[in-house]
Amino acid sequence: DMVTAEEPYSEQSVAEGDGTYTISWAATHAGTYTLCVTGITEAEPAESEVHVINGDCEVQLEVSHSTMNGNRTFAVMQRSLDAWASFEKGDVNASFNPLIEPLNMTLDEIMAYQSENRSVTALAGTIINILIYARDSYDNDYLSQDLRFASWVELLEDSAEGAEACVDNPWEWMDACGDDCGVYEAAGLCASGAPSTTDTAAFERCSVDNVTAVQACCACGGGKYSVNVTYEGQPFGNVSLGQYLVMVEAPVVSTVYMLQVQFYNGTETSGGNLANSPIVLQIMPGIVYVEHCCLSLRSDQQQPVTSSACDPAGANPGGSLSAGTSLSYVVHLFDKHDNLATGFETQLVVCVHARCQDAPAGWVDSAGRNCSAYEAQALCTAAGGVGTGFADDTCYAGGTCLADYSAGGKSAAEACCACGGGDGELVPDLTQVLLSELGSSEVHFEMQVNTAGNYTLRVYGNTTECGDPVGAARQVAGSPVELVVQENGAQLAGNASQLLQQEASPYAEAGMGLLMEVQGRDIYGNAITEMDPTVFNFTMVVAMLTECESDDAVPCPEHIDADLVALGGAWCCGPRAAEYLTMDTRGDGVYTAMLDETAVGHYAVSAVGSDGGKAWTSSGNQTVVLVGATNISSTQCYASASNSSDASAGSASHTFTSTQALEFLVHARDRYNNSITQVSSNENFAAFLEADGLAASRRRSLLADEGQTTANATNATEGANNSNVTGATNISWAEYQNTSTFLVQLEAQSSAGNYSLYVYYAIDGKGTPEGEWQGISGLPIGVVVVPDVLSPTASTVMTADDGTIYCSVLPEGEVTRLELIFRDAYGNALSTGLAEDAEVLAAEVNEPATGKLVEAVEGEDARNGTYWLSFAMTTNGTFNLSIDYGRQVAFGSPYPMVVIGLNCSLSTGASMLQTSADGSECLCRPGHKVVLGGASCQPCPKGEYTSTAHQSECLTCATSMTTLFEASSSALDCVCTDGYYQEEVGKECYPCPDGAICTN
Repeated sequence: DMVTAEEPYSEQSVAEGDGTYTISWAATHAGTYTLCVTGITEAEPAESEVHVINGDCEVQLEVSHSTMNGNRTFAVMQRSLDAWASFEKGDVNASFNPLIEPLNMTLDEIMAYQSENRSVTALAGTIINILIYARDSYDNDYLSQDLRFASWVELLEDSAEGAEACVDNPWEWMDACGDDCGVYEAAGLCASGAPSTTDTAAFERCSVDNVTAVQACCACGGGKYSVNVTYEGQPFGNVSLGQYLVMVEAPVVSTVYMLQVQFYNGTETSGGNLANSPIVLQIMPGIVYVEHCCLSLRSDQQQPVTSSACDPAGANPGGSLSAGTSLSYVVHLFDKHDNLATGFETQLVVCVHARCQDAPAGWVDSAGRNCSAYEAQALCTAAGGVGTGFADDTCYAGGTCLADYSAGGKSAAEACCACGGGDGELVPDLTQVLLSELGSSEVHFEMQVNTAGNYTLRVYGNTTECGDPVGAARQVAGSPVELVVQENGAQLAGNASQLLQQEASPYAEAGMGLLMEVQGRDIYGNAITEMDPTVFNFTMVVAMLTECESDDAVPCPEHIDADLVALGGAWCCGPRAAEYLTMDTRGDGVYTAMLDETAVGHYAVSAVGSDGGKAWTSSGNQTVVLVGATNISSTQCYASASNSSDASAGSASHTFTSTQALEFLVHARDRYNNSITQVSSNENFAAFLEADGLAASRRRSLLADEGQTTANATNATEGANNSNVTGATNISWAEYQNTSTFLVQLEAQSSAGNYSLYVYYAIDGKGTPEGEWQGISGLPIGVVVVPDVLSPTASTVMTADDGTIYCSVLPEGEVTRLELIFRDAYGNALSTGLAEDAEVLAAEVNEPATGKLVEAVEGEDARNGTYWLSFAMTTNGTFNLSIDYGRQVAFGSPYPMVVIGLNCSLSTGASMLQTSADGSECLCRPGHKVVLGGASCQPCPKGEYTSTAHQSECLTCATSMTTLFEASSSALDCVCTDGYYQEEVGKECYPCPDGAICTN
């Protein structure tokens, strides 16, 4: 016990017999003491009889520690597992102070600590701090400059040969029944390193992971044995009184060791082990070191025990994969020292990029080397490290070569695919973030790429995001992996196959054909380049569309999606039956068929695939094709009158009045008779109107005036009427109506009669590119101009040439009949009578001077454009014939009228009359014919003649002959028409020779 002032330690002196006294005292605790010596004369003296010999007890005694006793000296570990994690060798934090604070523990506390912590744990490759409490035999702190400590680590082996100690392994093992190795020994189940019984069934029943006490416990013959020194530690220095620090490097191999600590006291000879040496040392794997981890395809092979046993090439599946193939990968986790890492959660990220491309393209380093040179000369590793090609460069030792030769702000590790850099588009759907489980050294993941192409798979550590490269993230060994994914030809999918014409509005010209193509695809949508046409085939379904409100609308056929063809609800299938066309294989997975439609319209097109009888389709196999008209074909174009009484296109002629403008719509059509809704600005139609009988030469001349040669214009005039009727309008150009029509506008034709309209297709105001004027269908187009409404001012009564009416006094019962010709404003004779709602027409014969009625005049509407006035004159003389229409004087009246006896020279139309031989009647002269039942005469028209008087019909000239004037009275008046000639007067006519002009 310590000596204190309150409880002093006293001892009686022993008389030596020579006047000296001896006092003996043994101090067990080092420290400073005060010595008081007193003298007494009696055994129990009074206080006054005690005399302090050495004054006031001023003698001080210093008691130091005794010799160090190893059996009383302990080593205590000063680092917890959590604290070691950040102090891996080579990665020591600069702020770490290895001079740890001393433990204020009593001996009893130390003993209790050691009994409860018979083993210590450290991470592989870390620094182990050992705090030593040095004591003498009396447990005094021992402090000496000569005191040194040595520590080392001994590896435990399975064999006991040459072993100094056995350690249960696993340390503090406990079976499934809850018994540890101590229970097995205490219960007598094991003794002297072997089971005490041959019946080890109980051992098997309580095994843990197939490990029994026979393998785990030293008492039962298991455990591990220390046999060799592997590491030594050196004293770091004293921490405080009696406490010393020893630092030792932990082994790098994860297993169980014995940690030995011995002391030296002034000599090189060891003073022996400490009280608790050896200490069981369990080395745990360190933190996961990404570069030492290994990626490989999962297999039944045993996991590698070290990273060097990994085969990085085993991560590459080799060759090409079919889309949809599932790959099972495993990442083996190791620490920096190649121990299987199981003690820490590790986060990895799997990144898949499309095949890498060097970026920027054409990059070269500062020495002029491109990415190909880096790969060929092994200047870098695939993980972005320095390659052996730099071994002779001074930068190789420091590993800075890639950075040293950077150019353009990038090193080869960033720019070159061969060095782990470059650009490749990330496939986000394939990105995986992985997290290892405590206690497992493997991370498993599945990879399935469904889209054909070339890819690069990388596994990074220390990050959760993909990049290329990913910041400071490092790749595991075996990364990157190059994957070549091909289409899955064995899994053709019709609903994934694609009709290649997928533009918004596929368009084809009528009759030109549109090649429709279907790309066979697998179930993942990859284009399949090889398919067996005997198994797989496609049929193209074509359905014409019509307006849903049309009577032609019908339900869409199978494989035509009604929603697709609806086009906003405007269209339905119809009017004709759907077509089914077999598609031909092109040999590269593409099937083709020609959509060859001649009718303009929208067509729903669907590709229906079949694999052995199973048919399928999808919206990807359907589209709507617009078939438009091709170029204008003049032979299909036609004209229709837009404002005549016969406006239909099928009419043989079109009727207009003399005051009505002629308007025709020219319908532009292609060769398939489709309406053309869009024409070029240089396309047009030329039109002209001619009176029937215009000579072909006249038409040729009109066309030639528009810039065409006469020879080129010839074809446009075939079949023309060659009669000598004159008159034709100038050429009129049509006006485009922004539909499928051109509008031809001609002025009203004041002369009633029959006309022919000619319309020609023109480009740039000329004929077609072939150089010919091309007429439209149905030429010539008949135009009939009829008189307009009755004009009272233009209608007339037949009179003599001097405007006088001559008539005779006729026998009783006979009347004089005068013809009133109804005419329109242009003098065209009407062919109809008065309308029912016409004004009242009245006439009378009266005296010129007084207006006195002489004879009433009766009227008769012949309903053919003439009106007969009938009256009977009984006296000769001069009178007026007055005609009122609507109470207004009309029809050119009053007409002077002379009534005489029978005298043809004074009769109406006297120039056409002659008196008969007996003087009893007036006859029509030669060159005239009898009309109106003998009441009037009419001159023979051109081309006709009469040589005798009072004939009912005129005679016609011979072929190719005509007369130059009306009222011809001899066959000799007949001459050749233009383009013909006579070799002798009165003889036949011959065509004019080439190069000659024949005319009258």
